[in-house]
This record gives sequence, structure tokens and C-alpha cells, in this order.
Amino acid sequence: MEQGASARRRGDVPVTVSAASPVKLVAIRALGATVVTIDDTSLAVELEAARQAQLKGMTFVSPYNDIDVIAGQGAVGMELDGQAREHGLDLSAVFVAVGGGG
Repeated sequence: MEQGASARRRGDVPVTVSAASPVKLVAIRALGATVVTIDDTSLAVELEAARQAQLKGMTFVSPYNDIDVIAGQGAVGMELDGQAREHGLDLSAVFVAVGGGG
């Protein structure tokens, strides 16, 4: 729930679909953050998040549709390979759990 506390400290406004986990929403609100819920698609949520950021003079970064985020995620494989080689390991396969919401 650090996300909720952090959001409150920074003045962020978390935006999510109204079908989000009620437990998570209650916990985020309990930490003092304002949460905007949208009864629509993920695209509508992203557009509202971008609008909220613009209203507050902040930068919106899409968690799944931003070239720098994608590049960073892609670099993880190269970092794993480099670190494994430094320790004399040869990775033939890497299994990771992935998910986004985008």
C-alpha cells in the first residue's frame, strides 16, 4: 500500500476502473490518497490519468504504452545476461511472471 501513501505525499491522484479490487481502493483511501474511479475502459482511465496529471502540472507516464518504459523493460533481459556472465553462469532460459493491465 506504499503506492497510496506515496501518492498522498506527492499529491498524485490514482485513477482506475471502478471494477478495481475494493480492498485495494479502501486501503489506498485509508492512507489519505484520493482515488478517481472510471466506469469505462482502460483507455478512458488512461485519458483521465493524463488529464489529472496535466491539471496538476505533472507528467503522465503510461505504464505500458511509453517508449522509455518499454525500452527499460527490454533492457532487463540484457542486464540479467550480463550479471549471470559476471558470476560465471550461463542462462539458457529465464521465466518471469508478467502482467500489466494495459
